[in-house]
Amino acid sequence: MNPIEYIYLLLIGQRKINYEDHSNVRLLFSNIYSLIASVIILGYGVANLLEGFILTAFLEIVSGVILFILFLFGRFSREFDMFIWIKIGVVIALMLYAFLTGGSQGTGFLWIYAFPVAIFAISSSFIGLFSTLFFFSLLGLFYFFNILGFLQLPYEREEIKTFFLSVSVVTLIVYIYKVLQENSFSALDAQRKQLEIAKLNFDAELTQKKDTEKELEESLSKLKEQNELLNNTKTAMLNLLEDVNKEKQKSQEQAADLKKFEETVENASDHIVFTDVEGKILYANSAVSKTTGYDRKDIIGKTPRLWGGQMSPDFYKEFWNTIKVKKQTYKGELTNRRKNGELYTAEVQAFPVLDESGQVKFFVGIERDITKAKEVDKLKSEFVSVASHQLRTPATGVKWYAELILEGKAGKLTKKQKEYITEMYQSNERMLALINDLLNVSRIETGSKFEIQFSSVDIIDLVKNMVQEINKLASEKDVKVIMVKPQIKKLLVEIDKEKIFQVIKNLIDNGVKYSPSKSKVMVEVQDNQDQFIISVKDTGIGIPKDQSERIFEKFFRADNVLKAETDGTGLGLYIVKAIVEGHYGKVWFESNEDKGTTFFVSLPKKHISKENRVIQA
Repeated sequence: MNPIEYIYLLLIGQRKINYEDHSNVRLLFSNIYSLIASVIILGYGVANLLEGFILTAFLEIVSGVILFILFLFGRFSREFDMFIWIKIGVVIALMLYAFLTGGSQGTGFLWIYAFPVAIFAISSSFIGLFSTLFFFSLLGLFYFFNILGFLQLPYEREEIKTFFLSVSVVTLIVYIYKVLQENSFSALDAQRKQLEIAKLNFDAELTQKKDTEKELEESLSKLKEQNELLNNTKTAMLNLLEDVNKEKQKSQEQAADLKKFEETVENASDHIVFTDVEGKILYANSAVSKTTGYDRKDIIGKTPRLWGGQMSPDFYKEFWNTIKVKKQTYKGELTNRRKNGELYTAEVQAFPVLDESGQVKFFVGIERDITKAKEVDKLKSEFVSVASHQLRTPATGVKWYAELILEGKAGKLTKKQKEYITEMYQSNERMLALINDLLNVSRIETGSKFEIQFSSVDIIDLVKNMVQEINKLASEKDVKVIMVKPQIKKLLVEIDKEKIFQVIKNLIDNGVKYSPSKSKVMVEVQDNQDQFIISVKDTGIGIPKDQSERIFEKFFRADNVLKAETDGTGLGLYIVKAIVEGHYGKVWFESNEDKGTTFFVSLPKKHISKENRVIQA
């Protein structure tokens, strides 16, 4: 807010004055007069009070207070005509008192000169003229009383005559100025009203012009829209024609692709069937007839039980739960029966085909007859088993004799001789480990002599003993095996002690083998409700991400392992997986190449069946 706005706010209660409104202008002058006059009169009142002129001081103080109150009321009320008459009355009273008493040091005449200026400043020319004539009439009356001797005035009669003449001249000048001012205001009002009328006419014409322009713009816009719509329609028709041609071409291509697909499926060597959600066969390729011996006309509308039904109810329950409930792919092996009664082994893969809402539309089943392949594998496994047994006997003999020689039973050895025998002993140990792995694989695949015998074992104590045993060998590589302190001291579980010992040993051996020197292999046992989890964490070379899915395959070794360690068979993790799954458990891992691997083995605490279980691949 600038200083002028502060002054306006003080005088008239508004931040700005509208000079076009004459009442606002009169209010401004009236309040200025009231404020200045009240201050001056109050000042004189206080001065006269101090000098002992009590009556004069009283009149001046009362007049000053009245004028100040009128100033305050004038800021908040626009009914100021009443306040003007009160102000005029106060001025007349003060001027009469000054005239009758002579004022301070005979200056009463001088104050009366200010009367017409003050009156015409705060009022209109009419009210000012009326008030001045009334005031002069009172002065003339008092002068007449003075002539008659009824009233004594403090002035000479000649002074009074001269005063009346000069004041009349001043009053006439002020009156003429006031009249001219009001005429100017009236002329300005007339001009302002004419300008307002002209502005209204101009605004009306401008509005009419804008409306016309708007109508023209709307017409042009509609014309443009119609033209654009016409172009769009033309473009749409061309696009539609192009789309029709594309769809026609696409349909022809799809028909050709579909024909190729049908020919591919029909001539596939694998047995392929499509079934509805209830398992009824909708389609069967030619390989189905070759595999099962049933004619295609006998197959359509039937279920795969026509040649199946040879597995346990639990197998089929798990099969349908996987593809129908979980809506996942099932992979596995099963035994079926041909039309001639011959049993055959098939590798099966079945999966659901879902619609957009995720509901099953139909199922696809793919079978591959692996009977001959299984027989060949069995023959190979039997050969490996026989060969391994034949190799094991001499290898065990070599181990026994090497131990005797190292113990000095055949005489004292030189340092060089001891090195040779030690190297021979270690090579033989690796040979025996390979033979044992081959025998275990053979037993797993043939299902013979690899039986899991469940018994109650303290798994924490078993792991502790394993860690202590391996630490003796790990120290040679400067790797330390540490068991994380378990939360409980004892955890009894039902497992095959020797085989789980073999699982843990295999995982820790791998951790030590592929970890750098001065590193640690962490082993932990966790109690997890009805399961327990064993984890083995190393900081070794890790497993390449693109080879992680093959890590449990027989004879598989990752590329980075082949570079780091030439020894190894690729059978250890295959055996681990077979043993763990034989315990109804699962094994998995988390790995970052060049940073390390953590293997996890989760096993149930209690064996569901009291019977022992034979592991088969």
